[in-house]
Formats: sequence, C-alpha cells, structure tokens
Amino acid sequence: MKPMIRHLTEPTRYRFTRAEYHRMGEEGILPPDCRVELLDGEIVEMSPIGPMHSFLVEAIRHVLESGLADSAIVRTQQPIILDDASELEPDIAVVEKTEDRYRYAHPLANQTLLLIEVADKTLKFDLGEKLRAYARASISEYWVIDVAGQSLIVHSDPRGEAYGSVTTHAADAVVAPKAFPSLQVDLAALPLA
Repeated sequence: MKPMIRHLTEPTRYRFTRAEYHRMGEEGILPPDCRVELLDGEIVEMSPIGPMHSFLVEAIRHVLESGLADSAIVRTQQPIILDDASELEPDIAVVEKTEDRYRYAHPLANQTLLLIEVADKTLKFDLGEKLRAYARASISEYWVIDVAGQSLIVHSDPRGEAYGSVTTHAADAVVAPKAFPSLQVDLAALPLA
C-alpha cells in the first residue's frame, strides 16, 4: 500500500493547548523572560512596556485597589484563562475575591469582573483579536485606554465575538465599572497624556 500524501491548498496551523503552552515554558522552549501569551492556540509576542504604559497601568491599579478595598482582587499583567486555547495577560484584571487569592490556579473568565488594556502601541490588536477572544469568553466588561486618542473605550454586554454596548469616553470623563457602580474612575486624574 502506498502512503497517502495529503496536498494542502493552504497551509494549516498547529494550535497549542494551554497544557502544551505551559509545558514549553517548563522545558525552556519559551525562555522565562519572554513576553508572550496564548491566544486562540497561537503564541503571541507582546510589545515591550514603555514608560507611559507602565505609568497608566500603575495609576489605574492604584485607583482600583483604593476604591475596591477588599471587595475584589486587582491583578496587573497576570494570566487569565479564557479557555483551553487562550491564556492572556491583560494589563489589569479585576477578579472575584477568593480565599486562596489564586495561589493554585489562575482566574477563569467567569471569575473576571473587568479587564483593562492600555493601548499605547496595540490599539488595533486590543480592539481586534483580543476583543473577540474576551467577548467569546463572556468577559462582561472590557476597557481599552486609547493613549493616542486620549479616550477610554468601554465594551459591555458580550455577544458572540463582539460586545453589544460600546461607549467612548473623553479623557476628562468619570466612569464606573458595571460590577462596581459606586467606584468612580476619574480619567482626568490619570492623566492619559
């Protein structure tokens, strides 16, 4: 019997699972200092973090931690499990409070109350592939800080690969997360530029 040879008209991609992705890290295939995340089975290199990006992430983290006190956990640039093929590291994630503070497992999508990405170089990606992944995982609220546009784009009401509600706020607006309506985030205090 002749071996069957398959002729592909288009290249196919091998998609990694979260287990394979972690195994690559454990085996040293992915160096410990590389900045990558797993999105829809593909390993995606993240942009280097610039000073404005760092400043905004820390400023927002401080505002959220101060306002939320002990009612939720604020994580910065730490993994969130969306599904078996996606483990992303959003700039900021507000997740449900757990007794072990996620010591033994990263938060799941259904434990995530708010995700925030600071887009100083990555606006197209954050509003494209990441948005679709977050919507598919039913992340209830997703904020994108558009540094160049000096605005905040708030996405809520996930529906398939999109969000049913999208609102853009100017750099001087005061915005409250849906999960914490009494927490007023004054964008002018950050500032975005």
